[in-house]
Amino acid sequence: MTEEFGGVTYSLLSNTFPNEGFALSIYPEHERIIDGSQTYGQLASEINDYLKDKKELLAKPDHHIGIWRSPDQQVYFDISVVVTDQRLAGELAAKHKQLAYYDLKRGETVEVERSED
Repeated sequence: MTEEFGGVTYSLLSNTFPNEGFALSIYPEHERIIDGSQTYGQLASEINDYLKDKKELLAKPDHHIGIWRSPDQQVYFDISVVVTDQRLAGELAAKHKQLAYYDLKRGETVEVERSED
């Protein structure tokens, strides 16, 4: 993560960082939040542990590891999918109770309207 509140979306399957499409988590139960004040070595260890724990999900097509730092300095790990249809991204994000999805081409977070269940 090279930006103050930046992040990364990475596919282990294709060894790529997608730069188009819409990234979102459809697996909120696999989200992990860690203290962002850890050293680089500690953070690298946390990432490696997460990758090992989630290797089966990350082996699926269009599945990526998503990592980002929030303004409150927490670091989030999740399993993201990247879809090409913006409407589908919004529908999936709402269905899985996500606050937003990320437009990879524009570098923008898109907030999602959610219905109250």
